[in-house]
Amino acid sequence: MKKIFLVGLVILLMLAACGGDNSPPAEPAAQNSSANEAMANEPANTESAEPAAPTEEAMAEEEGETAVAESEEPAAEETAAEETMAEEPAADDPYGGLVLSGTDPDTGLEVNPPEILKGTEFIVRGKIISMNLTPQTAPEFLIESPDGTKFRVHSQGVADIYMLDGSQLKAFEYKLGMLAQATVFQDVNAGVTTVVESSDLVLLNRGE
Repeated sequence: MKKIFLVGLVILLMLAACGGDNSPPAEPAAQNSSANEAMANEPANTESAEPAAPTEEAMAEEEGETAVAESEEPAAEETAAEETMAEEPAADDPYGGLVLSGTDPDTGLEVNPPEILKGTEFIVRGKIISMNLTPQTAPEFLIESPDGTKFRVHSQGVADIYMLDGSQLKAFEYKLGMLAQATVFQDVNAGVTTVVESSDLVLLNRGE
């Protein structure tokens, strides 16, 4: 009987020891793992932080650059306009920008000297104020320069006179007021006369 009692007591103690295990259930760990997975699966916050307000120094620098850019644009436009005006003759210039005094840049000859240069070529540019086309093979033109100097030009024949653009006029189409130019020459022994000789008289316009 004692043995049976002892065996039963040992069994009761073993059952008590097993039933007294107070270890926490595994559920919280599972819950924590699920929470971690949910946090990992949440989309990252893509909203960037608000940019820092620009400093006063940066704003002043930006305003300065803008002001310089704005001031350079009108200056560039003004320079371009001045270059265009220098290249293009004025709209009211009937001579189309041709030199009317001093030295001709294309030939190096003097233009409309105040008095006739004997023994050397020079250029006459001005208005035809008188003319005689008879005979047409040896016409004569009285040309007045813008400063009032008059030159009596004996030119090539009418058939060989052309406009500056290459066109040609009939004798009856000639009229006073037309502009003309000619490379002229007067012999040193010509005496006192305003007559000069030319073989390249050119009409600059058709008159008014």
